[in-house]
Amino acid sequence: MTSEPLYWSGYILALRQGLKVNQKEMARLLDVDQASISRWERGIAVPSSSLKNRIADLAKRQGVSTVDDPLNVVRYSPFPVCLVDRNGMVIVVSEASLFSEGQNILEQVRDDEREVLASFIERLSEQGFWGMRCARLDQSMSLMGIERKVVAIPVMMSGELFCLFHKSTPPVRLDD
Repeated sequence: MTSEPLYWSGYILALRQGLKVNQKEMARLLDVDQASISRWERGIAVPSSSLKNRIADLAKRQGVSTVDDPLNVVRYSPFPVCLVDRNGMVIVVSEASLFSEGQNILEQVRDDEREVLASFIERLSEQGFWGMRCARLDQSMSLMGIERKVVAIPVMMSGELFCLFHKSTPPVRLDD
């Protein structure tokens, strides 16, 4: 199964389960036959472009989001994650990230982190991140004696490229 049928298979199934409807009811909502829903969920076929738009509209109208919505993946992550545009503007954050949406990421870090993060952001451009020539970029750094790793992953949404930042710290060891 190629990636598009696999994507739509999971998306349709997750949406249908979120709506708490069976295949026949889902078919009625989308004005298609039940066999189409079955083929999509099994990855045998994919919806047409107009049906893909109808499916997305249905999800929005019903207030159902699926895990493959990148904004929700960030928002509900238990890890410190944020989605940033190429200018450093924070678009969406997880609760664990401690960043605020709508502000530049560099304005939200301590002075000792700002230089390191600015260098990493510059490296993104140098490595071709914004031209989609780089699937992931990692940087280890030591701040206040703690080894940390920042991972940047490109995320395409509505034809625009964003950077998903994840800052990790090593697990805390508790002495027995």
